[in-house]
Amino acid sequence: MQARRLCVAMLSIAATCVLLCACGGGQASSTGGAARVSGGVAHDVVSTIGKQSDSRPVPSRAQALAFAHAVNLSVGDIPEVSVEKKHVPTATASERRESQACQRRAGWRNPHTIAEASSPKLRRGQELEIERITSSVSVLSSEQAVARQFALLSSPPLRACLARVLARNLDDKRIREARWGHVSISRLPVDAPGTSATVGMRVLADLELPFSEVSVPFYEDVLGFAIGRAEVALVAASATQPVPATTEQELLALLLARARAHPL
Repeated sequence: MQARRLCVAMLSIAATCVLLCACGGGQASSTGGAARVSGGVAHDVVSTIGKQSDSRPVPSRAQALAFAHAVNLSVGDIPEVSVEKKHVPTATASERRESQACQRRAGWRNPHTIAEASSPKLRRGQELEIERITSSVSVLSSEQAVARQFALLSSPPLRACLARVLARNLDDKRIREARWGHVSISRLPVDAPGTSATVGMRVLADLELPFSEVSVPFYEDVLGFAIGRAEVALVAASATQPVPATTEQELLALLLARARAHPL
């Protein structure tokens, strides 16, 4: 029974993290700098923007989708994984409105997205050792649009607003007698040489279980990079301990190698 509740909790935080990971219509997003806000939520996420130039013709939707499918992870990329068959909740309409309101207040302009696609929802392990891993790719209309998106996501007001939305909506997602406790978002290093921008963040949320007087940590890591007109993200979620950094880096390196092998 406890393991089932923890699985539900993992899906709950994954759904709420959509507010941070899919901000602005793209699949991979982040914030920059560091800020402490109310509700025990902190943001400390870095992105680096290099000078951009659109030297290639704008790809068609078919070309962009082909690129996304060629880059995204598949079942064969990770040992002992299977495709998640259970329905994974998505952010509610109210949560999406709140995150969009944050974007508008920060002066956000949705970039034109040519195409975006995600990998299957991959899962391995049992009960408290379950890991859920996905990747996603978005192709925007220009490299300048990618640079503007990463730059705006470093805005402290946007970062603080999204942090409050995350904390508030997780607080509403109670699992029977259990409730969410401390929530934080911290910086993770991203090793993606040759890319124009990177992002790394870890969402950590504690689920307090009064029936057993314990607190179970849930981790969701988001690692991403920009290359040309594309934004590529890796999301890894787990309970009790984070997905190993070596696993995340190997998968990120695989995504980067594929992106380089299939230039738009």
